[in-house]
Amino acid sequence: METINKIKDFLESKLIMSGLQMVMIALLAVLAFSLLSLNYLPLSLIIFVDLLIFLTLIFSKWINLGLYAMVLFFPFWGWQYVSGSINLPFVDLFAVALFAAMLLRTIMYGIAKLEGFEWPGFIYLKKFFGWQYFLAFFLACSIALVSNPDLLLGVKYLLRPILFFYLMFVILPVNIILDKAVFRKVIGTFLVSGTVVAILGFLTVLTTPGGWFERRAQPFPLFGVNLLGGNWNALAEVLVVAIPSILIYLVWSQKIKNRGWLLMLGSFVVSILLLTFSRSGWLVLLFQSIILYFGFWGKKFFSQKSLILIILTLFILTSFYVLVWGQISQVRGSDSSRWLMTSVSWHHFKNSPVIGNGLNTFNNMVGGTFVYAIEYGDPLDSHGFAQKLLTETGALGFITFCMFLLYIYREILMSYLRSTKTDKLILLFIIMMAGGVVFFQLFSTSYFLSKMWLPIGVALAGAKLYGSEYERSV
Repeated sequence: METINKIKDFLESKLIMSGLQMVMIALLAVLAFSLLSLNYLPLSLIIFVDLLIFLTLIFSKWINLGLYAMVLFFPFWGWQYVSGSINLPFVDLFAVALFAAMLLRTIMYGIAKLEGFEWPGFIYLKKFFGWQYFLAFFLACSIALVSNPDLLLGVKYLLRPILFFYLMFVILPVNIILDKAVFRKVIGTFLVSGTVVAILGFLTVLTTPGGWFERRAQPFPLFGVNLLGGNWNALAEVLVVAIPSILIYLVWSQKIKNRGWLLMLGSFVVSILLLTFSRSGWLVLLFQSIILYFGFWGKKFFSQKSLILIILTLFILTSFYVLVWGQISQVRGSDSSRWLMTSVSWHHFKNSPVIGNGLNTFNNMVGGTFVYAIEYGDPLDSHGFAQKLLTETGALGFITFCMFLLYIYREILMSYLRSTKTDKLILLFIIMMAGGVVFFQLFSTSYFLSKMWLPIGVALAGAKLYGSEYERSV
């Protein structure tokens, strides 16, 4: 009995431990590991593990801090931790540390529960949303390994990014965002990161010499580093998350002055998205506008004049693309490259339509196509998850992936249908966010990264919080 009481006292002390105490313990743990491993491990690995230990212990105390860090850094795929052979985007580094912190909390909670001690409201891993559907997709990907020429590389891809995106960017937000205050801060962080990205795009428009084609909005390098790790599409796929975040804050805002600032910010972000001249970004903006229109169907907000204005705007943008933008040689070259990728994907899909040709083999297949190598040089990954999955995992992987996505959107949509008044409006913008990131990945390459899945994970958490009578176990 005395031992049990000691365990209870110890666990309870961890729960109420002050911030300073936790920082001191984290530093002592880092020092201990460094001293013990100094003669056995490379210095770069020691530093990396030290950083993970420190972040894990800090996040175990301030669990929401880890999530905010992930959301803040999720656009900046080019901003990476580099040491020796280790190369990891900071968003992934924070995700690993946060997941480790959640595992630590889960172990502590399990020990306490075995001893009859309860922590009301304690955050730990307990919800594995849609695990049956993800498991089906994971098994389909595992079966595709049979076709991999290099099994080790295939297994590595199976664990990261495939298993990684589910655990880090779906499970963590669903388990951590348990009240509206946290959700509000997460959406605010999306807004901040999106605004920073929009400013980077605007700086490119201002400072790039040349004509309007060269001045298109794209990532502006800071100190020679492209923080977004891509081109105008990398910028656009962040802004399609920022726009619904601004609209959500517009609903929350009570002061007219704040709403005015948010409307100005929203106009700025939309303008930068248009100035990227990203066809994917334009299509997603159209898709989100359609969601918004049907969400307000029958309301005075969208009168007949508003509908005519929207149609006229779309006509002007389409005409501009066909008559001007689509005639530029680089754009036509990109179009033909995508069509060639699609034909390569279809050819290899027919060779193995059920289980696919193996994980992460699309690049090699495109690179092995003589015409592509002559015309376009180095191979690129699939611009769209459909052809990627059909080629690598066959119909089995593609169908199970779509089933997982459909289950996610069924849950969000059911939450929307059950909600009322203000909550319904917030959920409409959540649908815009979650739908936009998936629609974008029909044409882009971030389908297994935080850029797609972190907004989806946050959207799922928001659906649970704002859906009236939403009692499903997620």
